[in-house]
Amino acid sequence: MRFEFNLTHMTIGILIMISLILFYIIIKQNRKIKRQKSKLEIEYTKSKENQIQFISKAILNILGIKSLESVELGKQAFFNSVILEANVSHFDQLNQTLNVNQIFNYINEVLDLTVPYVYEFSGTIDSYKEAGFQAYFFDAYEMAIQCALMICEKIAEERSELLKTFSIGLCNGQVMIGIVGHKERISTLTLSNTTRLATELQRVAGRFYSRILITETLKNKIPQFDKKYNYRWIGTIYFEKEKRVDKVYDLFDGDLASTRNMKRKTKKMFEKGIQYYQLNEVDEARRCFIEVIKMDKNDLATKEYLYLCDQSRTEFSHVHIAVY
Repeated sequence: MRFEFNLTHMTIGILIMISLILFYIIIKQNRKIKRQKSKLEIEYTKSKENQIQFISKAILNILGIKSLESVELGKQAFFNSVILEANVSHFDQLNQTLNVNQIFNYINEVLDLTVPYVYEFSGTIDSYKEAGFQAYFFDAYEMAIQCALMICEKIAEERSELLKTFSIGLCNGQVMIGIVGHKERISTLTLSNTTRLATELQRVAGRFYSRILITETLKNKIPQFDKKYNYRWIGTIYFEKEKRVDKVYDLFDGDLASTRNMKRKTKKMFEKGIQYYQLNEVDEARRCFIEVIKMDKNDLATKEYLYLCDQSRTEFSHVHIAVY
């Protein structure tokens, strides 16, 4: 009986020891799981922080994002803004003449020269593309104009060779922006005809002998614009869905002094030619444009209209810089 009693106690002791060992293993495993979970949470938080740091504070405020917890896919908001699109027009040619390192150096040199003025004039960068960018100026109409002019002035001073290819498009309107992507990688996306219009104005500016193109809608937002700035009517935009047009102006204060002086000299005759052309009085329009080209043989916009006048002798069509 005594032997059995001792054996029973020994068995109980072994079982207790095994239980304690298992309990210790379970606790250790739980701690490991918690550490791994905590590590994953920290990594996820850092991932979110790293992604958010590439979104401007102004955009985060518009979206109502004040903390990491409020970041969620699909979050969106509407806002009114001036959109400034700036870029070079010969980027494809750079790919053929420069190596990869030279291209990236070129891009960063251009951005380093131009981007600081966006922030100086209270703008915010939305995105970079090629050697340029798209920026927002939230209801800061004249600040956007001043920024564009300062960029052109800086380029003329430090990189004058860029003046022939660098251009800016400016317009204003409503923009929708939202958070898109995946939990591993989020970004912002804008949906708006206004942003696409800014891109189009920048793209065609060189064709119309301009450094800065702006819409009449934006022009009318700035008090005493006519007294403050030098500009000329360059064409129209047609909004197909809304069945309306908006005039486009060449803000030639962004040009070199010699070009500005020539455009001042020819402005009345040039705009008279456009007016005749819009009225389908092609012969009168052509006479005006010939007078302009006599004074300024470099005026590409005038050459464009002369070509259209010749085409219109057979079939008339209005000149729309962009169609939406």
